[in-house]
Amino acid sequence: MIKHFQNEKMENYMKFAICIPSMLDIEIISQSALSIRKNIIEANPEVSFVLFTNVDNFRQEDCEGDADDIISLYSSLESDNCQVDITYTGERKGYNGATKYLLTRFTNSDCEHCVFYDDDHEILNPIPIEKIYKILSDGNVYHLGNTYSKCSSENPFVVKKIKNDDKVIFVENNRNFYTYPGTIFSKSLALNVLAEADFFNTSDNAEDVIAKTSAFKEKNIISIFHERDKFDIAEHGDFRIPLDCHYSLDLRRYRRKTCSDVGNYN
Repeated sequence: MIKHFQNEKMENYMKFAICIPSMLDIEIISQSALSIRKNIIEANPEVSFVLFTNVDNFRQEDCEGDADDIISLYSSLESDNCQVDITYTGERKGYNGATKYLLTRFTNSDCEHCVFYDDDHEILNPIPIEKIYKILSDGNVYHLGNTYSKCSSENPFVVKKIKNDDKVIFVENNRNFYTYPGTIFSKSLALNVLAEADFFNTSDNAEDVIAKTSAFKEKNIISIFHERDKFDIAEHGDFRIPLDCHYSLDLRRYRRKTCSDVGNYN
């Protein structure tokens, strides 16, 4: 079953895709979906979004909700500037299969760029898509900072602030890396990754599969953060960048098992 919700008012806007692989977890997705509405869709009224989500028929033992619950939550994000495209087949694609499927949906759409989030990522700050859109290029990959509740996932990479554009902070990293939440793909990069990556004949998760492609490894990674009262990069500590300066927060980690805990990607 594929459900499309389309609004005719979206024709002349900048087009940007949001890709989310989802399982059955109504508690977490109730929270993350509301944050997507507030801090992505409503925060960018001049951007035309397509939200692609694949809902797997999979529920961990500590989760609740059924497919109808999850489909209803994502369907509620339909708005004047957001088209919702939901896939549910009653089977499980798995994390890797869903990633390949969503990348393919994006490349077959008329959107020029996309960002991935897991179903458990709460968007903490308004993401300035229109501002970021103007600087996107094939030379760099831009990554919206993500954090866990107990430490920042950006700690190993960040080096120094290179630009401040009206509370949007651009940060240099010490190496190329790929993390799922908040990394922005151009259509050409997505096509090159799809041409090279094998998401199935591997024990790696989708993050590692993408990170190992030559198409991605050649890119320079620029991370983006939100400036609050003060923005500093600490030399050490659990939060080298303050928690509230990140754009997303992983809700599932430390609360229940994650894909990486279970090790079941397909």
